[in-house]
Amino acid sequence: MNIHDIKERSIDKIAKTASCLKDALPYITQDGKYNDESKDRPFWWTNSFWAGILWQMYDVTGDKVYADYAIGCEKKLEKVMYEYEKDDHDLGFLWLLSGVEHFEHFKGEKAKNDALLAASILASRYDLTAKVIRAWNGEGAKGLAIIDCMMNLPLLYWASEQEKDARFKKIAMSHADSVIKNFFRDNGSVCHIVKFDTETGERLEDLGGQGYKQGSSWTRGQGWAIYGFIQSYQWTKEQRYLDTAKKVADYFIGEAKKNDYKVKCDFCQPENDNLYDSSAASIAACGMIEIYKETGEKKYLKEAENLILATSENFCPWDNEKDMALVNFGSESFEKHEHLALIYGDYYFFHAVCELDDILN
Repeated sequence: MNIHDIKERSIDKIAKTASCLKDALPYITQDGKYNDESKDRPFWWTNSFWAGILWQMYDVTGDKVYADYAIGCEKKLEKVMYEYEKDDHDLGFLWLLSGVEHFEHFKGEKAKNDALLAASILASRYDLTAKVIRAWNGEGAKGLAIIDCMMNLPLLYWASEQEKDARFKKIAMSHADSVIKNFFRDNGSVCHIVKFDTETGERLEDLGGQGYKQGSSWTRGQGWAIYGFIQSYQWTKEQRYLDTAKKVADYFIGEAKKNDYKVKCDFCQPENDNLYDSSAASIAACGMIEIYKETGEKKYLKEAENLILATSENFCPWDNEKDMALVNFGSESFEKHEHLALIYGDYYFFHAVCELDDILN
């Protein structure tokens, strides 16, 4: 299949899934059917990705039912902001694809205010000494920052623009600069988690996190870095962020080519270990598409297409009508060592496909 065919098949499949899920908050599939985190884990970090898919469907089809379902998802997330102990660095994920999308489409004041409140809570997690946004709560998480948080920074940039208030932007840029300084390796790869001394700001150590081991290269983390830094560039036009995104993208491309663009969970895992993470490929592809849009460098567009075509060919259950997922063979972490359909894998795959189709056709 070419990209346009993949887009059309994706739209058909999502339409069928939406008629079942409506405004649920899915995370993973069980026997091919997506679950619903609404009651037990409304605070879970992935709970906005179905809304993001629905907003994308509204954009490509014009059918308001998708917007209605997305707004229903958003309403279920509102109480999350009032449970501080369960809040973390992922407030950006939760509100960029729900409240912000709602506001950008329909200019609803409540959606705007909820998203601004989420941005304020995220900004309050900034550690003045370590100059990073703290990842999680609790004594055991003291001083921890995570590469995933690069994807939450656009909520702060958006809030700065809405309020004409540079505080949010300055916090986002300070965090991004600290990541460049403390997360990067010479080969262009990034650490997943770094621990800081909150009294001195000193970098203490990096942790393996969801990757193979300490010092390895968790592929989803590389994807977060590519996509996160190109978005920081788009909001600020600071050249160092574009350079950083390209550095990680070049590293990712080199490693992905070694396995014909079928991306494993960690680029450093044993060669004979076939634990994949299809979500990492789609996230990285989204970032590379944005690099192309900013630079015109066709290499990044072509490599994004290669990643999506390989993902479609190897990991998409196109012929299984009972499987709700667009993409299988995602993985939460190397330690769990299992393949799953992940709602964010579907979101980034569909987003990349729509972007590629717009550009190529």
